[in-house]
Amino acid sequence: PQMALATQHGIRAYPSPGGGCLLTKAEFARKLKALFAEERPIQPRDLELLKVGRHLQLPQEGRLIVGRVHQENLRLRDFAQPDDIMLRVNDIPGPTGLLLPTEDEEQIQLAALVVAAYSDAPRGDLVRITLARGELSWTLTVPARPREDYHHLLV
Repeated sequence: PQMALATQHGIRAYPSPGGGCLLTKAEFARKLKALFAEERPIQPRDLELLKVGRHLQLPQEGRLIVGRVHQENLRLRDFAQPDDIMLRVNDIPGPTGLLLPTEDEEQIQLAALVVAAYSDAPRGDLVRITLARGELSWTLTVPARPREDYHHLLV
């Protein structure tokens, strides 16, 4: 109806009359549904994080968010809280990862593998990932595997 009204009045240049709401975007809706499925209180930060990066559901209810572009990497850093683990690729271009609080070493290792997979490292090369939680930081070296190895984790 809006487009017909514009035509009737001779208006040819106008912004898209539909969409705009995040809830109409399939990717955002999937992320929101996955968030609601978690059995924990939802905080405002959780909703803001849905707008940023690739979301991966790790085993044992772990959640990793990986930046897609530089601006998202910066936003993830802004969202980090003291118990979160930030993951950054050393020496080569790559994403920032935000791993929501966990003490599970397997999930931390998996998060490093995912971040390495989304880096610019040639597949099979070893990638150094710096992890930081609050004031504590350490480095893991992991192989850069194909991104497709982790597509089943994407929300």
